[in-house]
Amino acid sequence: MSYLKRNLSHIEKLLDQITLLKQNQELPGMISAMKDKYPLKFPTSKRDQQIYWVIQHIYQQQKYMYDTNTHRVADRMINSYQPYVRPIARGKDQQATEFGAKISASEVDGMSRVEHISWDQFNESIDVQLQVNTFNNTY
Repeated sequence: MSYLKRNLSHIEKLLDQITLLKQNQELPGMISAMKDKYPLKFPTSKRDQQIYWVIQHIYQQQKYMYDTNTHRVADRMINSYQPYVRPIARGKDQQATEFGAKISASEVDGMSRVEHISWDQFNESIDVQLQVNTFNNTY
């Protein structure tokens, strides 16, 4: 974690340098195309910016777990490219944890209907009342 902290601080320093150079209009190379005194754009692509922010968030979560000596954190991110994916405990024999969306669906006369979809865990028993009410309203 110390290496990641060091690398994140280097990135922050570089971003600060770009801001200072931009204020003085001394930007060389590709960055010189940014003509505003205070650019609104992040100096990287949108995808790289998102990954950078997700990595910062993952670092904060890992640091919290290390400092508090726990193995759990709310809305734990596990993938920097897909930050919405969460580990879901399934309780199956082969794999205790799975990754992906959790779906609550109902079926009527061979037609399936998705009632609830989420990347976070949820209790399916709460959806039963919703499914019954939806069925009564629809049919």
